Amino acid sequence: MSAPMDSTRGLFFRAKSGDLEARERLWEKLRARLCRYAHGRLPQRLRSLVETDDVVQEALAQTFRRIDLFDPKHSGAFGVALHVTMKRCLIDQHRRADRRPAADETATSLVAEGPSPMEQAIEKEKLERVFSARSQLREEDQALLHARLDLELGFSDVALLFGKPSPDAARVAFERAVKRLVAKMVP
Repeated sequence: MSAPMDSTRGLFFRAKSGDLEARERLWEKLRARLCRYAHGRLPQRLRSLVETDDVVQEALAQTFRRIDLFDPKHSGAFGVALHVTMKRCLIDQHRRADRRPAADETATSLVAEGPSPMEQAIEKEKLERVFSARSQLREEDQALLHARLDLELGFSDVALLFGKPSPDAARVAFERAVKRLVAKMVP
């Protein structure tokens, strides 16, 4: 598992072994990527109260607290774990936004908007089923889904990342991974 010392992978292994400088450099490198990912995904109502960078910092802190326990099975595994943590932090922010009234609202002016608690529970259950099914897939399928759905990479980038001969081959591989995901979700 050799990796260039300044690559994300190299920094990860150095950070995991206790190298504080590598940990700081990895933190900064990942923080910038996650800020780009999280930008605009924070609920509008919370943007005046919570900075995107704060949510990113929380996701990184949660991930880095467990970095020594993480054993990557493929080159994208740490990124997948980090994005799952980031998504969970964003989901928590959405929940906070749903519970917090706007500054100009009073208790008598509040009208229930959005999904009911039952609908929220159903959506949460669906999301948990997706995460559970996704974790049961082969590592390459998980990484393909992560690249397309979480990182929003185009098929030409996915082809390069996974050594596929063309964007069409990457698309076919992704579609097969989606079919396997759906099959895992069917009771």
